[in-house]
Amino acid sequence: MSKRSMFSVITPLPSTVSRATAVAFLHEHKAMIEMNPLVLRHVVTTPPPNGTEDEKDFMIWYAITDEIRYIPGTSVKSETTYKAGFFNTPKGLQTHVFAPAGVDIQAKWTVGGNMAGEPREPLELGIDKPKDGLYLREDVDLRCNILLMGFVKRNLKKSHLEMVDKMMEKITLQDQSSSQLSRADTWKSSHSDSSTLQRRSSNFTTQDPNPQSHSSSQQPMGSPRESTLTPRQPSPDTAGCSCIGSRHMMGYQNARTTVLSCIIRRAHQWTPYKG
Repeated sequence: MSKRSMFSVITPLPSTVSRATAVAFLHEHKAMIEMNPLVLRHVVTTPPPNGTEDEKDFMIWYAITDEIRYIPGTSVKSETTYKAGFFNTPKGLQTHVFAPAGVDIQAKWTVGGNMAGEPREPLELGIDKPKDGLYLREDVDLRCNILLMGFVKRNLKKSHLEMVDKMMEKITLQDQSSSQLSRADTWKSSHSDSSTLQRRSSNFTTQDPNPQSHSSSQQPMGSPRESTLTPRQPSPDTAGCSCIGSRHMMGYQNARTTVLSCIIRRAHQWTPYKG
C-alpha cells in the first residue's frame, strides 16, 4: 500500500553566503548528486516513461547508481540504479526521483529569506523559518510503501542537513580560492606597476642631459644651414679647424726665419782665431 507524505526542511544560511551564491550552487547538478555519499556514478540519460510531459521536455535526467548496504557495518552490499530529473528555477531547483521499491520523491529547493537591507518575507503559518537572513528550504512530496515511509523520511531529512554542511564547506573553499586569486591579481598588478616605474626611471637616467647640443650639431637634410654650403666649400666646423692649423704653421715659419737670421749675423761677426 502506497502512502503520501509532504513536509518541509528549513536550514538557516550564514550571513556570509549571498543569495546568488546559494542559488548557483543548487544549479550545479553534478555537485547536488555527489552530495549523497552512497552515489557511485551518474550519467545523463533519457526521461523515464512514467514522467509527465513537462518533465520529459524541460528536465535534465540522470541515471544514478547508489551503493546499498543491507546490514550496516558488514560487507553485504549491492548496487541499484534509478533516474532523477533536475530543473533549474530562478530561486533554486526542482527534482523528481524515481527510486527502487516504488519510491517517488518530488522536491523543490529554494533560497528564501532576506539579505541585509531587504524587506522581510511574508509570514507563513505552520512554517518555522527565520525572520531575518537567508535560509535553504526543501519542500518534499514523498510517495512510497507505508512500511518504508518512516525510513525514507528520516534519510531525506538527514541528507538535507548533510547537504547543507557540505554546501557550506564548498562555498567557504570557493570564497578562499577567489580571495587568493584576488590577492594574486593585486600582487601582479603592483609588481607590473613597479616594473614599469623602474623602466621609466632607467630610460630617464640614460637620456642626454643637454639634448640641444645634439640638435644644434645634427640638423636634418635640407636645412637652411646645409643648403648654403657649396660642394667645394668646407663646413663651418672644418673651416674653423683649417684656420687654426694655418695659424700654427705661420707661427712655426716665423720662428724658423728668426733663428736662421740670428745664426747668419753671428757668422758674419765671428772672426777666425789667429795663433
